[in-house]
Amino acid sequence: MAITRIGLIALADGPAQDEAEDGSTYLVASKASKCKVLTDVPGSQAWSVVYEITFANEADMEYYQTKDPIYQELMKQAAEGKATGFIAVSAEF
Repeated sequence: MAITRIGLIALADGPAQDEAEDGSTYLVASKASKCKVLTDVPGSQAWSVVYEITFANEADMEYYQTKDPIYQELMKQAAEGKATGFIAVSAEF
C-alpha cells in the first residue's frame, strides 16, 4: 500500500530526491508549495513550505528518511539552525 508523507518546513524551499542508490525511482509522487498558515497556536513556527511525498511502500520511505543524501542534508541544516522548524507525518489512506 502506498504511504504518503506530509510535512511542514520553515525554510524558503524544500528539496526533492528522485532516485535510490541503484538509480531506480523510489518516489511515487512529490510536490511542494509555499503555504499560508490559516490557524496556529502560540509557540508554533512560521511555516513557509508544505510538502507531500508518496512512496510505494514503507521500505522506500525508510530509505528516504535514513539514506537519502538530500534529506540528510536538510536534517543537517535544520540541526545547524538554518531551519526554524520541521514537522513530518506519514499516513496510509
